Amino acid sequence: MGRGQDILDGLLGMLLKERIDYLIEHPASIRYATKRAGEVDRLALISVAENSGAPLIRGAIRCPDTEWGRRAIHDINRVLLGLRPSPQYRNMIREWAVLPGKDKEYWKICKDQILDVKK
Repeated sequence: MGRGQDILDGLLGMLLKERIDYLIEHPASIRYATKRAGEVDRLALISVAENSGAPLIRGAIRCPDTEWGRRAIHDINRVLLGLRPSPQYRNMIREWAVLPGKDKEYWKICKDQILDVKK
């Protein structure tokens, strides 16, 4: 487990023990942490008003702007092109990124902005 996950697990523990009142966290991260802790139904996710119009699909791979970084991005993109159509990929995305009740909206955006991109 990475250091960032240790921090999130600790903060989630404090939240569940009512030592803190709330966390501001990416929905996929907090869903993962609550699932690991067996506490999925104890918390409510509330959207941050400033993000209400933001696209549901976000993500990035960051590499240095060097030959190595450009090659890494190229290789990652090539692998993703092969993985995106697979049921395993879609199941993983559904598990991690699709907010409850937002399936239709998510998959429409996903199709338009990700699945239909071929380069």
